Amino acid sequence: MEILDFVLSSLISMLCMLGVCILTLNAILSWIAPDAEGTLFNFIYNVNDFLTAPMKALLDRLGWFAGSPIDMSHLFTLMLLSVISMLFTLL
Repeated sequence: MEILDFVLSSLISMLCMLGVCILTLNAILSWIAPDAEGTLFNFIYNVNDFLTAPMKALLDRLGWFAGSPIDMSHLFTLMLLSVISMLFTLL
């Protein structure tokens, strides 16, 4: 049972860090090539939208940053994934 706990916590931690990497890569790509097309770009944008959609909905529902020109859902999603990763690393 101890091995299963370790494997699950490591898997969740790695998935969260993968999400952080994809969000960071998307932020960099949005500055370098904002209108890029291709399979890899589409994959990164689709995963990014999947990861940030719940946070966008939450921030819209709460009315936070409603007039802001910056999409703060990326920052909050990065922080949340980092905290989850750290918590599961400590287990």
